[in-house]
Amino acid sequence: MRGIRKTLGRVAVVAGVIVATSGAFAPAMASDDYVNCRSGNLCAWVGPYYTQAPVSGGSQFSQENARWDSGWMITNADSSWYNNSAQNRFAAVYEYPNFGGRVEVCLRPGQRIGYQALDNLGTSNRWPYTAGGC
Repeated sequence: MRGIRKTLGRVAVVAGVIVATSGAFAPAMASDDYVNCRSGNLCAWVGPYYTQAPVSGGSQFSQENARWDSGWMITNADSSWYNNSAQNRFAAVYEYPNFGGRVEVCLRPGQRIGYQALDNLGTSNRWPYTAGGC
């Protein structure tokens, strides 16, 4: 009986090590790619937590963009954002081209959002007025 308990104990330890190292329950790893977002830009990534960028630093927007589908490779695929505004501007990401539909994400100056479940719909961005936000 003692031998069976010892064997079961070893099996439990080995199983615990396998589960712990397999990543089955590990949270998604964050990337530090947001540090490559140039000063003054709104940056967006396809993956959560600043991952899966079309380019290093995410898709970078220094101006208002009425359409993300014209070469940005991120339209309707954005999952994380960083407003690295040097001019203390809020950043609004809109559901449709030409700043249409609802504001999907509104970021304060310097704000990062690593993941938001109800997103991936951004198609345009605007820098709303400074004091009032989005």
